[in-house]
Amino acid sequence: TESMPMVLIEAASYGLPIVAYDIGTIRDCFHDNGILVKDNDEKAFCKALSTLMENEEKRIVMGKNGIKLAKDTFSKERILKQWLELFQSLTHIKS
Repeated sequence: TESMPMVLIEAASYGLPIVAYDIGTIRDCFHDNGILVKDNDEKAFCKALSTLMENEEKRIVMGKNGIKLAKDTFSKERILKQWLELFQSLTHIKS
């Protein structure tokens, strides 16, 4: 299993609202760009899908939030910056 489900990040980066179970790292990263439902609650999952299918405005807002989340949190530049900061802190080198 993945600690961070890449398929959800990829979907968010394309502006797709997320419907997922409220578990692990999913809960930490996905809230304003989709609907999280109780783990293994199939009825709630179906209801969340229906909600998004019936509400275009909600889909659009959540989609835009997903694009922002993917860009701000998971972009190549952001990840490289975090790695550089980590290495600098470990080696006490400041650029």
